[in-house]
Amino acid sequence: MKRVAVVVQDGVEAFGLGAMCEAFNESYHPEENNPVFDFRLVAPKPGRIRGANFDLFVEEPLDAAAEADLLVLTPVRGYAVENEAVSELARAVYAAGATVMTHCTGTFQLALSGLLDGHRATTHW
Repeated sequence: MKRVAVVVQDGVEAFGLGAMCEAFNESYHPEENNPVFDFRLVAPKPGRIRGANFDLFVEEPLDAAAEADLLVLTPVRGYAVENEAVSELARAVYAAGATVMTHCTGTFQLALSGLLDGHRATTHW
């Protein structure tokens, strides 16, 4: 696994986004020999993303995640509303062999995409 893309949408929850950044965007530490990933944040509409706790700016569009080895769907407020573009991306990268994961309420977006149909899933939320 080399390429990690994290989807950021309006309403993004700070903890979930922060946890994914901390886990996958850490710089190299020779004493730990930790893995370093090609890490990117992507958004359905690049630019200002209105977060649940603060706003941020995401430059890259969803298609920048097309070659991801791992796609992460972050939690958002309003989690029960599907973003069809995010669902399409999740289905496409999964079909191409990538792993798709979520954090917290991001599980609902994954379920709405259909990728959980017939599978068991769990979330801490």
